[in-house]
Amino acid sequence: MKMRHSSIAVALLLGCLGASSCAMESARSCIDNLDCPLNQRCESFRCVNFPSIVPTSVVAIEIHPGGIPGSAFTPIPELDLKDPEVDIDELEIETMPASRLQGTIDSPFAPGGVPGNLTASRDPAIDSRKLSFSIPVDDAGYFDFEVTPSGPAEGPDRERYRYQLVFSPVNRADLPQLGRQDFPITSGATAQPDFKYPVYPAPENIESQTRLLLLRGKLLQSPAYPHPPTGYRVEGITAEGLRTNLVGLDAEGRFWLRLPVLRSSASPCDGERCFIFPTHLALVIRPESSEARLPTIRVPDVSIDSYDLGTFFIGELPASRALSGTVTAADGSRLAEAWLFFTADRLGNGSFTYSVQTDSAGTFATTLPAGGYRVLLVPPDTAPARMEAFRLELWEDFNDWQLSLPPRLALSGTVRDFQKNAVPEVTVWATRMTDLDGNDDGVVRRWETQTDGLGRFTLALDAGRYNLEFVPPAVSRLPREQKTGFAVSNDTLDFLDVELPPPAFLQGHVFDSRGQPLCGATLSIFKADPDRAFLIGETISGGSSTCTGAFTVIIPGILVAP
Repeated sequence: MKMRHSSIAVALLLGCLGASSCAMESARSCIDNLDCPLNQRCESFRCVNFPSIVPTSVVAIEIHPGGIPGSAFTPIPELDLKDPEVDIDELEIETMPASRLQGTIDSPFAPGGVPGNLTASRDPAIDSRKLSFSIPVDDAGYFDFEVTPSGPAEGPDRERYRYQLVFSPVNRADLPQLGRQDFPITSGATAQPDFKYPVYPAPENIESQTRLLLLRGKLLQSPAYPHPPTGYRVEGITAEGLRTNLVGLDAEGRFWLRLPVLRSSASPCDGERCFIFPTHLALVIRPESSEARLPTIRVPDVSIDSYDLGTFFIGELPASRALSGTVTAADGSRLAEAWLFFTADRLGNGSFTYSVQTDSAGTFATTLPAGGYRVLLVPPDTAPARMEAFRLELWEDFNDWQLSLPPRLALSGTVRDFQKNAVPEVTVWATRMTDLDGNDDGVVRRWETQTDGLGRFTLALDAGRYNLEFVPPAVSRLPREQKTGFAVSNDTLDFLDVELPPPAFLQGHVFDSRGQPLCGATLSIFKADPDRAFLIGETISGGSSTCTGAFTVIIPGILVAP
């Protein structure tokens, strides 16, 4: 063995002496980066080595099995890639075996089930998001759905991440929601939660109930005008977020609410031990129609000391006023399909919001209760104008309001790699998250463009704070980059020079819970962040000809000095 090794070494040395450059002769020729090994890139039609690069330290991983039966969506909230026991060149990831959530929800009023939807959620997914499943419940009240278990099959963490279950019936007029807290779902098993409504008393028996399950209240216009308003619905919300039934008013302005309850985790349970009853409600009194010019009333922290909640008032409402106008861009062109969102300072005893859209000629006409308003004007994405906020004092009819929107703000920049080379065909996404002060104004919009041959890009944006994402083409073998909370305004806008981090590579195989290679699974790699986990790499497991479950994903790396 030693002799053969020496002979090979001599042959290599002679080969190098006979060539102008041993390194150049042995370098693989290439057209682009896809022709080179993972640790090399294509420069001047030759594959050359990267500098020494290590991956970012801590990542989070989500594995979506892609509809493969028996394999569950599997989150890995934290993986330290610098841990000596973690082999980034041969990661072996096994999905959790799927569990099933199965059961029946019976009607408390008559034989048969209750149709609706069951939401099952648990911690942790990635960052502050919960892992959540939306489960249909059929007309017979039956549900059967594949979910991720509460933990591994064995060990102390097998029930660590218990589920919160919330059932929402289709018939909200008669039935409240039903909840279940801290419900464990064992790995690979079928869990059957004991969902059951309590027995609600009839309205005529409301005074004789021993446990408060049915509540009554009254809604009137005002103390000065004690008559029932029309066009209103009422519901209550518990501290746990469960909702009562959603009801209208009778001829006297009365309403009856059936309380939502949490099923207890006590096992076995009997009678009242099966339920956790709320002690307080937040009442929400809202118009039946979104077109109604009526306020929404919110009454927080209503104590449930008696079945009689008391009397509530809408408040005095002003007369309506006519409003019309035209919306144009800075160049004078009329803006069709622009939205005007009106928020009243106050209306009666509550709040009021309303929206109207311009027609094909850029005009609008509506009526609103007299008063002061904050107006947010949002043009369509394709319009040459940006959103603006206005103040409106509408005490008399106001016709022919002329609104002109300024042009969008141009965000320009260049995307380069870690060696300062311009990168073409990078997809640039700009997602507006808040206004400039960081307040949620309800407008979330996304724009997209690509860099040109010199790595340059330009986006026309509204003012606000943005999350920017830069996704290079696969052929570049470069990772994504993000910028969060980026302010776009007349005062803050500047040329943006973006440098993509050096690439690091994670390689390995994905297996199902039985140890078999899993192909078609999506692996999403996130940068661990307490507020929001940003996607830094994504790939699909597979194999060249047979299913091996192999994957390679590019993530940001860190250059290490030689």
